[in-house]
Amino acid sequence: MENRFTFRDLIYVTILIVFVISVWVKMRQDDRQWEVLQQIGQKLDAQTRDLREINQKLKSGVAVNTGEQTPPTSDTNDAFTRLRKIKAENPDYALGDWLVDSFSASPATLTPNVPSADAYTTILGNKVLECLVTRDPETWEWRGLLAESWEMVDQSAAWKEYFAKRRAVPLTEEEIRKEVEFPDDDAGEVKQQAYISKRMFEGRRALDVGAEADCPPAMTCTFKLRKGVVFSDGEPFDADDVVFTAKWIQNPEVAVPRARSAFVEVKNVTRKSQYEVEFTFKRPYFEAFVVAGTIEILPEHFYGKYTPQEYNSATGLLMGSGPYRLPDPTNWSPGKPLELLRNERYWGEPGPFDKIIYKVIEKDPVQIQAFKNSEIDMYAANEPETAKVLLADKNVMSKAEYLEFLSIRTGYMFIAWNQQRNGQATWFADKDVRKAMTMLIDRQKLCDQVFQGKAVQTSGPFNELGEQDDPNISPWPYDPKAARELLKAKGFEDRDGDGLLEDPDGKPFRVRVSYPAPSDVYDRVFLFIKDNMARGGVALDLDPSGWPLMMKKLNNRDFDAIALNWTAGIETDVYQMFHSSQTADEADNFMLYRNYELDKLIDAARESLDEKNRMAVWKQVHRIVHEDQPYTFVFRRKSQFFYDKRVKNVYITKSGLNYVGYWIMPMEYYVPSALQKRGQ
Repeated sequence: MENRFTFRDLIYVTILIVFVISVWVKMRQDDRQWEVLQQIGQKLDAQTRDLREINQKLKSGVAVNTGEQTPPTSDTNDAFTRLRKIKAENPDYALGDWLVDSFSASPATLTPNVPSADAYTTILGNKVLECLVTRDPETWEWRGLLAESWEMVDQSAAWKEYFAKRRAVPLTEEEIRKEVEFPDDDAGEVKQQAYISKRMFEGRRALDVGAEADCPPAMTCTFKLRKGVVFSDGEPFDADDVVFTAKWIQNPEVAVPRARSAFVEVKNVTRKSQYEVEFTFKRPYFEAFVVAGTIEILPEHFYGKYTPQEYNSATGLLMGSGPYRLPDPTNWSPGKPLELLRNERYWGEPGPFDKIIYKVIEKDPVQIQAFKNSEIDMYAANEPETAKVLLADKNVMSKAEYLEFLSIRTGYMFIAWNQQRNGQATWFADKDVRKAMTMLIDRQKLCDQVFQGKAVQTSGPFNELGEQDDPNISPWPYDPKAARELLKAKGFEDRDGDGLLEDPDGKPFRVRVSYPAPSDVYDRVFLFIKDNMARGGVALDLDPSGWPLMMKKLNNRDFDAIALNWTAGIETDVYQMFHSSQTADEADNFMLYRNYELDKLIDAARESLDEKNRMAVWKQVHRIVHEDQPYTFVFRRKSQFFYDKRVKNVYITKSGLNYVGYWIMPMEYYVPSALQKRGQ
């Protein structure tokens, strides 16, 4: 019997399709309604908690902070001036929608400043925690955030007078021994004795004198704080939270070595009144205001509940006064979703998005596909070839915008050569060996071929667009012949004719370089460098490592060489990377590089309040670091940034983009109501 598809069958199929679509639409509506109900429920819960807290305080006779805030004004020092102008000039400005970004790895922790914190931790933290001040991304002027106003007082004249008297008092040998930790071997003992002999005639250093109780502070910075600010749980912010944060960072039991290194010049942080706090400094310090103003404030009532040991080991302690908050500020752990909700209690201009989501997408091709599918809203191209492919894709560019830039905040990739391991000096304790390693790498070809001209060579730690950089210094050239001569002078020769150099003891010159994984960029870079090294007689073993393992290697100083990226700034303080004092604990001089002449220059630059003089000293720092090559400075990369067209007000400023994850400022992106598609 012949099977026929009749008109009646068509009607049945059509009805069935309409029914299925109706069910699907109803389910989508239910899901959206459920999400809205959840958000309403969260707001009601927060309001209920607030009312309960107010009621309890009233019953106990405690005066209640009703949340009456000192709202941002149109003052030029207000951090929200730009945002208010954007809202006034763009009639389509709206709150709502979700912003979805991606990370190539899950952060190991969200707890601020601990050693396992990484760039991803910083990106999330900058939306939850707030500072006293922030910078305008175009003018670089300071704007008030948690602080309404501030006053800097230079007391260096009184400090210098005190210092001159105390400097004449010689240090004891025991005091000098405590200044610097030398390797525990014969060479270290000889260096230490020479150092002691020299220091006996130098008198007391500024840092020693500045720490003395009766020494007048060299600088004082006083902030008047904004009233009515509350943290995301409703508790009020005041001077006690600023003082607590400072003391927490300075507590040696709290594992925050990077933050503590920035605070090394801070003498005291004092509560002058409920809404006034004073920072005093041990000696003149060019970044005194930056250190005081950009400290991320931790709520005392929240973090004060934890012991230093509990804080150090926790992975998800994140609460602040910022425009966004974690759904649960205590229990995040690696592998859990990375989501931020708008802080409905926020005191300032509200965050533009209801939710910000960071998807962990390890592989670059998967990130690219996610951007093509509109699963993520922005994509920073790791490979120039990828950017070319996307730019040529009409479907992608019909819904995406593209920006390319190199700014003063563009950082650099480096290879750090470990100079001491297990108490013993390594090959890289010799600066000529380090210099030879740099000269074996064809960095210009790397920029031209691997990055298709979207990267530039660099000669040191200071961005070429800034004033610290010495323009007369050129990167070390690619010169394998000269590099081999340097190594030969140090006893490295190919003694058995296998193409590989051996050291004076006959040990093959084999180096294991560790770098973050997974990363297609690092893989490509080090396959290129491995080939360069092989031609120079050095065997380079590649050791791509996940971030937790990388942190372990760094903190234990357990590596031959390690590659990472540092970000840059308008003026970069290299104390934490290159000062000899930062070899201790888990600080960032993890390659154990020591140059005491460089220490003096870094100290002098940090003490100078005269910008012209300071820039001249930074140029000397640049010259020594260039000569010593504690790092091989590989390149700076241009940013190639794609974003969904529905996200508005994204543009390039003097600082780079007008908002990026590392830049602490009000978020200026938004999605007009007509283009919103998530969370509705």
